Amino acid sequence: MTPSRLIPPLIVVLSALPGLANAAVVSGELKQWHAVSVTFDGPASSETATPNPFTEFRLDVTFTGPSSQTYKVPGYYAADGDAGNTGATSGNKWRVKFCPDAPGTWHYTASFVTGPKIAAQPTGGTSAGFFDGQTGSFAVAATDKTGVDFRGKGKLEYVGAHYLRFRNGASFIKSGSNIPETFLEYDDFDGTPPNLDYSTHVADWRAGDPTWASGRGKGIIGALNYLSGLGVNSMYFLTMNNHGDGQKAWPWTGPDSYYNYDCSKLDQWDVVFAHMDAVGIMMHVVLSEYEIQSYFEVAELGAAGGFAPSRKIYYRELIARFGYHLAITWNVGEENGMDGTGYGVGQTTQQRKDTAAYLRQLAYYADHITVHNGPSTDDSMYVPLLGDPSFTGNEIQWHQSDTEHDKVLQWRTQSAASGHRWVVSLDEPWTAQTVLTEFRIWDVWATYLAGGAGCEFFQTGDGQFDDFRTKETYYQTVARARKFLEDNVPFATMDPADALLSGAAGYVLAKPGVAYLVYLKAGGTASLDLSGAAGTFTVRWFDTRNGGALQTGSVGSVSGGGVRSLGSPPSNPTLDWAVLVGSGAAAPGEAAVAPQMKVTAYNKVSGTVSLSFGTACIATDHSIVYGPLSGVASYAYSGRVCGLGVSGTAAFNPGSGSVFWIVVGTTSTLEGSYGTSSGSAERPETTGLGACDLPRSLATGC
Repeated sequence: MTPSRLIPPLIVVLSALPGLANAAVVSGELKQWHAVSVTFDGPASSETATPNPFTEFRLDVTFTGPSSQTYKVPGYYAADGDAGNTGATSGNKWRVKFCPDAPGTWHYTASFVTGPKIAAQPTGGTSAGFFDGQTGSFAVAATDKTGVDFRGKGKLEYVGAHYLRFRNGASFIKSGSNIPETFLEYDDFDGTPPNLDYSTHVADWRAGDPTWASGRGKGIIGALNYLSGLGVNSMYFLTMNNHGDGQKAWPWTGPDSYYNYDCSKLDQWDVVFAHMDAVGIMMHVVLSEYEIQSYFEVAELGAAGGFAPSRKIYYRELIARFGYHLAITWNVGEENGMDGTGYGVGQTTQQRKDTAAYLRQLAYYADHITVHNGPSTDDSMYVPLLGDPSFTGNEIQWHQSDTEHDKVLQWRTQSAASGHRWVVSLDEPWTAQTVLTEFRIWDVWATYLAGGAGCEFFQTGDGQFDDFRTKETYYQTVARARKFLEDNVPFATMDPADALLSGAAGYVLAKPGVAYLVYLKAGGTASLDLSGAAGTFTVRWFDTRNGGALQTGSVGSVSGGGVRSLGSPPSNPTLDWAVLVGSGAAAPGEAAVAPQMKVTAYNKVSGTVSLSFGTACIATDHSIVYGPLSGVASYAYSGRVCGLGVSGTAAFNPGSGSVFWIVVGTTSTLEGSYGTSSGSAERPETTGLGACDLPRSLATGC
């Protein structure tokens, strides 16, 4: 809603003949993992109408895909259907947004019911007429996105492991920004008191990037471009802080209008979130903070405790409008359970569990659901949550010190023991003043080597922070560490193994017999216990402070079978280093196994073949080798296509005639298996074809 426009409550008389309802409008790029909107003509209403469109109606749309997969997706009132640009507060458009997970024909059926606060109930209600029961279909093509764009990777989900995983098989490590928590207090959003303008990042906006309302939004979009360019892949933000620290972010028409949602503001938020998908930044959605953790119950019911209908509708509105995005953490609350007064009365364990269960019921994919502890010296709230099926991890706040490695390791270990592994992240290494060296040693590398799945940069006093350039070195530090793990070790199949290290202070992440990553906090000459390993292992050093290529220290290789000295680092022997012990980067597994390779399109005129395929584990890239079909028995390869990325899709032109081809996973130094023949023999590798020809290794790291 535009702040200057005040509209009196609209009394709406609802009547319609369902059989005469207009056909829904399906819009979007109609590609796998791209947003599809289905917009219905329904009852005219407004943000302040009676009956209330946000409480007295419930829209759900069931989508059925080409493999009979079904998803029940909540919908929402959309004013005039373009409120983000028009500022409209009224209209007759009702919408659902969804990202289909497969190419092919999709069918949908709408359910549109009414009843007293029916939006707070998962079932029940009576038909609201109009489009209730309406069906339709649309065709979806394969995605055309690659690189960091999440639309080329698919949904990021919890898979019962210590790391989240994209649908294309790639595991995810978070290198995030925890500031500003007031990220949505942006001057260009409707109905938002002025605070942040991100003016220094307007120059980072690029032609073709999104804006709204005649060019607004360039600052915040540019800021996301800048962060993505540094390698930041997650942004932490509050969706309500009306009585918290910032007090300028909320999804409603006013700070306490908790049953009246601001359609134009939320459309504008969604433009920003969609751009986060495009530039590879996960939405870390923090649903409340310490000062307002009991806001809904106190404001609506008069006392803390229970589960207010307004809270349920808040969660439903957010998931209806934004749950289609591809990488989301739903964080129950910042410093949740830290007891205060009034709106800040601490939530109980049961309330946390109820919230997580409700979010799990609403979310139609396996989204990540977590909670943040407080204060920074007390994380006991996590104990009764271990094993809870709705929680998939925790977001640790802890005082910045050299104890953070043990803290991350504690919750990783205890969650595994419960039978329900958590995705553990260090989000708020609390300190009055963050120092780069301590951030790198105590927070970043300590977390990743404990098997932590994420680390975020935090500083105090971030309420008016909107120039990310001032913290560039911190973002480079956390992104550099994450990228090193992604490119060089099979981190998703490794475990903390600090006991293997002796002679120097540090940590070990290991896949025994395959790869070992050692972090030395202050350099030194360390030894690694390889008693249970056989063969020869290279020893290479990585400069955690400056990055660059792997280097050789005083020892170039070691053999398994005992405790072996790793020697001294190449330089700066008293500073922190990472040591990679193994056969270089562990080799990828076989590609196109799960799912198997499928031809999704063939252009007879150009000869271009489009494919989808399961990516190889730990691969950072893929290539295709091909040859004439007449030479398939001897694998007479004649060409190679490089740089296909890890999206699980590709398009290439093998030339005229009948051909065969094989998809191969690669890293920066090795290529993996070509698969086996019908006789179970490993297919031969190709040599000398293409710039991406690399030595093959069958010593897979996964």
